[in-house]
Amino acid sequence: SKEIGVDFDVNKYYKCGLTYYRNDYDDLINWAPDDSGWVWSPTNVGSAVIHGIEFENTVSFTSWLDFDLNYTYLHAKNSRTNKYLIYQPQHKVDAGIILKDLNGFIFELKGQYVARRFADEDNTTFAKEHKKIQGRYGLNNKDRNMIKSVEPTTRKGYEMATEELKGKQE
Repeated sequence: SKEIGVDFDVNKYYKCGLTYYRNDYDDLINWAPDDSGWVWSPTNVGSAVIHGIEFENTVSFTSWLDFDLNYTYLHAKNSRTNKYLIYQPQHKVDAGIILKDLNGFIFELKGQYVARRFADEDNTTFAKEHKKIQGRYGLNNKDRNMIKSVEPTTRKGYEMATEELKGKQE
């Protein structure tokens, strides 16, 4: 596993970073669907090389308002077959707006774009690109931490909403 990166605080409002990473795997386990597409199980890919570049940007408009924009390029291949690993997108973009430290409250709206990726080991069929939006809000201070997430996602023509509540109390 190798990683090298640089982070820059360009000024008090703008931060960015660039990271290159590479992982060489032996006996990599990857989750894959059966022929029906409904049952997923672990499969041994064998050896694989996964490397890529991540570019991160944060603009702080005020002490309580941030905007994030991040891009990931991923190159994930089976070393034996020289085919791309399934469900590993080459391109992914994340963006978000974060309102923080508002009397202990935090509000966050994030979006994600995932490019199409191969859905079979022969690299002949694709899983479609998809977009995801997630909202989080909650109380975030040293005594209590309660965060609620709502994540509507549209894939294959249907929409699902998930909710998650995380928190700790003493």
